[in-house]
Amino acid sequence: METTLALVANTALAWTALRFARQRTGRTLAWCVAAAWVAFLTRPDSGLHGLCLPPLLLLAHDRHRRDLALRYVAAFALVLLVDAAWKLAWFGNALPLPFFAKSSGFHDGYIGVAKWNAAHETLAFVRACLPFFVVMALAPSRDALSKLAAIGLPLVGTLAYFATVTQVMGWEARYYYPSIPFVVLGALIAADARFARAPEEPLFASRSAVFGVLGVAAVLGVLVSGPVDRALSETWQHHVITTPAAERPTRDYAMRTAEPVQELGWWGAVVAFDALLGRLPDDVVVAASEVGFIGAQHADMTLIDLSGLNDRQIAREGFAVSYVMAREPDLIWLPHGDYTGAVARLLDDDGFRERYLFFPFLYDFGVAVRRDGELTEGILGQLGAEVTRLYGGAQLPDLQAHPVD
Repeated sequence: METTLALVANTALAWTALRFARQRTGRTLAWCVAAAWVAFLTRPDSGLHGLCLPPLLLLAHDRHRRDLALRYVAAFALVLLVDAAWKLAWFGNALPLPFFAKSSGFHDGYIGVAKWNAAHETLAFVRACLPFFVVMALAPSRDALSKLAAIGLPLVGTLAYFATVTQVMGWEARYYYPSIPFVVLGALIAADARFARAPEEPLFASRSAVFGVLGVAAVLGVLVSGPVDRALSETWQHHVITTPAAERPTRDYAMRTAEPVQELGWWGAVVAFDALLGRLPDDVVVAASEVGFIGAQHADMTLIDLSGLNDRQIAREGFAVSYVMAREPDLIWLPHGDYTGAVARLLDDDGFRERYLFFPFLYDFGVAVRRDGELTEGILGQLGAEVTRLYGGAQLPDLQAHPVD
């Protein structure tokens, strides 16, 4: 998984940055630039660590080596320029598509923004790193402060950037966790400085030191506690996130039955839709927003990512029904219900209403099948069999919704 790979890449970056700061050679500089580039390739939001951590940590060890710090910055900047030029020539974009698709306010009518609460995610990250913060509190050292500042500045900058985006995927603080190696590095540096200064001195040399450590631990514990988490998360949600109003279709559909089918749940719907795709030929063209798992399972199929995370046009220009209709998907799994703007635009579009058979509620978000496609008959046959299996003997024609003009 990319999060785990990013964790490994950042661990390598932290290790090479420390070697570079201590050995200060051209060879360690080269290794550090390489590690920073790999971390950037794995997750571009690690780029701030790659750019800032090595030179700042170097200067914290030896403030007279500004020349070497500038050489590192120049070398890494050159690598990033070459990287951007290659990506621009090959992919048409220097930046990854999620940079655009996850920007705040990108999706009109996206009501899921409250699910990605930066205050809650930051506290979840602090909880995960709590033992290492306690180590820093156990081993306070003036010598280590500048080094901890060198580690902390890019970390705070990265967390601040996360507060400006809407992740749209990934539970809990998944995108924060790759920064854990830098907190671990801070704890190791603090402990090393403490024992190097007074290796024979007991860790708790005085009563004041004991009470100081207990006080810091208590403060950290309170900050990450449930009540504080809830209070800060609610404050962030009400005063920063500002959930937009849901958009609704303006044109009606009529169904033969008024009874909606039972919900499968998000993961249940993903697994069920994957099973449907497993019964279809590889040349089918599918449009959906929940494409992570099904894309991995059906790599030979053409998938149009309606969220824009894997579609250049949607990522750069935003969701447009005209673009989706021009791609002529054989099967549309409507976007997740949080994408109210995209859903409303699809259901109101003349081309969609004329060219697609619409089955709301199926797979929780609804599906549509192209009326005149070469694969239509086979898709309807397999969809009908899956619907009967999933929904207690239900018949597909009974679940179709017809446009009402």
